[in-house]
Amino acid sequence: MHYKCEVNMTTGLIFDYLLTHTSATPGGFFMEFAGMCFLGLYVYTGESIAMGIAAMLILYFPLTLYMQARKQKTAIPAFQSTIYYEFNDKGVDITTGKKKEHAAWKSIYKVTCSRKSIFIYTTKKSACVVPFASIRGNDDKIVRLISKNLPYMRIKGLGHRFKYRGIIRGKA
Repeated sequence: MHYKCEVNMTTGLIFDYLLTHTSATPGGFFMEFAGMCFLGLYVYTGESIAMGIAAMLILYFPLTLYMQARKQKTAIPAFQSTIYYEFNDKGVDITTGKKKEHAAWKSIYKVTCSRKSIFIYTTKKSACVVPFASIRGNDDKIVRLISKNLPYMRIKGLGHRFKYRGIIRGKA
């Protein structure tokens, strides 16, 4: 059983990955938490400096990630052409231009998702971005394939989207 899809990377997809990945780190969480604390301080005291700091913390984070996504879109040659993914029982085949790579299921670090995409991490910091729009109709089958081949502990965030349908196995 195998499923194919093709992805044309956009700045929005890269931004979605960067935002999801960075927000899950302690530093990203701290930035958002500190911004919310300063926003609360502004509401409580009315001090405009607290509002300024809150705005800087809350808005600076996504804006810098968006600028970084624009830069990566133009700087990384693989993002200039279509990326082809093939999911099968052995792993994921990734083809960009003339370069073909294979990521075996046992070598995949983890799989997470956002509202727009599935992220298949091949290392701790880099992932294949597979938008749900590119796997229309096969998303259940691909997630079932991922669930079958990876331990439950390496599948993060897919549960809220697929577990209620009985696709992801493991704890509720």
